[in-house]
Amino acid sequence: MDSGPEAAGERAAAAPVGREPATWPDVERACAILTRTRPDDAEEVFRRSREALRVAVPAARWTALVCRDRDGRPAVASGDDVLADLVAAEPDHGGALARVFAADAEPVTELHLARPEPGAHATELGVGSLLVLCPPALPTERVGTADGTDASWPLALVLAAPGRAAFGAAAQAAARVAALQVGLLLVAARRVGGLHAALESRDLIGQAKGIVMQRDGVDADTAFDKLVVASQYANLKLHAVARWLVEETAQERNVALGEQP
Repeated sequence: MDSGPEAAGERAAAAPVGREPATWPDVERACAILTRTRPDDAEEVFRRSREALRVAVPAARWTALVCRDRDGRPAVASGDDVLADLVAAEPDHGGALARVFAADAEPVTELHLARPEPGAHATELGVGSLLVLCPPALPTERVGTADGTDASWPLALVLAAPGRAAFGAAAQAAARVAALQVGLLLVAARRVGGLHAALESRDLIGQAKGIVMQRDGVDADTAFDKLVVASQYANLKLHAVARWLVEETAQERNVALGEQP
């Protein structure tokens, strides 16, 4: 994918032009999109959240959900290329977004820039107006991912338009309502993900207990105590020890049956 101001300008010119003003029917349609979204599918949650923002605020040509990466820098979890370029460059250019997402920044619930700051990187990308929303409902804690790395759920919702003063009072009001609903959906998605992880962990621990009970001829409480001791000795979480034992036992069973592990 091409990057840089020239490529970003071409993408900006090709993007569909939004329409102002926002209306309450637009907000209602946006909320309907969010209520029909399954919270157990993160990709769908991100995609439908951005769709709802565009419906609620027709003036927005570009949208993004912004989180922090493992190094604490802002990164686009889901969003248009122009905003991905802007968010990636802002920490180095010291623009308004850099101040919002700085690790030591004061909490900000909303940032509206009717026009770019002098010399801001947004000008090079063709961004004339920015609206950044950080609803209180948005989860901001760091979460573990399947590959063992750390990531974070979106910290902010960013809307942008090529023209100056693109987001009037009606658009800002509509954006606040839609952003709050998006925040609630993200909280639900985070909790569903946590619930699934908890259920999976509990199931693994139950399987591991059964393996220890059968192998060592002990009761359930003693088997659990053995798993706890192994967890402490290996300096691993209990569910990690349980997963290892279940997988190792399955491989040994496959070898005994003459199958590939």
